[in-house]
Amino acid sequence: MNDLHEMAANSREAAWTLAASSLETRNAALLRMAEVLENHQADIFAANAADIHQAEADGLAAPLLGRLKFREEKLRAVTDGLRALADLPDPIGATTMTHEITPGLKMYRVTCRTPPCVMRSGRRRRMSGFRRISRSCCIPARTSPPC
Repeated sequence: MNDLHEMAANSREAAWTLAASSLETRNAALLRMAEVLENHQADIFAANAADIHQAEADGLAAPLLGRLKFREEKLRAVTDGLRALADLPDPIGATTMTHEITPGLKMYRVTCRTPPCVMRSGRRRRMSGFRRISRSCCIPARTSPPC
């Protein structure tokens, strides 16, 4: 199994643990991710440059090349977003809908802890384009211990 497949499998497994974790644990993980990205930005940018070079050599279309570029402004947006996410109230256990079916009988929709779950909202996303970012997406995972 290559690094990317292994990382995806580990992510699926970690989703179960994360789904049952406390708000403080999930927030700490978000803040740690921002810290790791910032601490390893030089490695990430170098690996991304190698990914871009390989994609150019493979003849990837210019619009797709632009999407692959991960520079300071994108890193800042990601780390700011992670910190902003940690500042949000806990979405788990929130009532998202109330409907009175008949007098005295109400139906509620409440968010709950069910995998797949990542960090805050009960959702995880698989990254697309693994082959194109094979170097740059692995830097934080290889250089950082778990939270």
